[in-house]
Amino acid sequence: MQIPLRILVAEDNPDDVFFLRIAFEQAGLLASVNFVRDGRELIDYIKGVPPFANRLLYPLPTMLLLDLGLPYIDGFRFLTWLRKEPELQDLAVIILSGSEASLDFERSYGLGAIDYLVKPHNPQQLISMIHKLERIWQQLNAQPVLDTAGNLPSELLNTPDRNTRPLSA
Repeated sequence: MQIPLRILVAEDNPDDVFFLRIAFEQAGLLASVNFVRDGRELIDYIKGVPPFANRLLYPLPTMLLLDLGLPYIDGFRFLTWLRKEPELQDLAVIILSGSEASLDFERSYGLGAIDYLVKPHNPQQLISMIHKLERIWQQLNAQPVLDTAGNLPSELLNTPDRNTRPLSA
């Protein structure tokens, strides 16, 4: 059974929030989408403290779109905090930033982000990005295909047998 997609967007720019809301609507993504404006709200939302205590209105996200330049607690500080929270290790964090700096890419991945997206500049690119999020979620939730004996194929195991090549080869 696939886990439902629940997206939390941490973005402080009201214009970006406006266009993201429209893009999510136009993309037709079957997901709940909530927004927070800064790093403090983000942590409060994740912890489920007021005003985000009602998990029916503010469900724990399964995917986080994180702007690095948030006020109060920036994206890097949030990622550092998140990695110390064992119950949140399955949260898929995708950076959504205006920065194209390689240091930001490296640092984000080093702190556990699963992808880094540079903010698109037009509505069609934004909708394409939303569809990419859906594909990422589907890949994260794909059920492995078992062989006829009910085992994982050897190419998906950490220890390849003599008849298989490593995936990186």
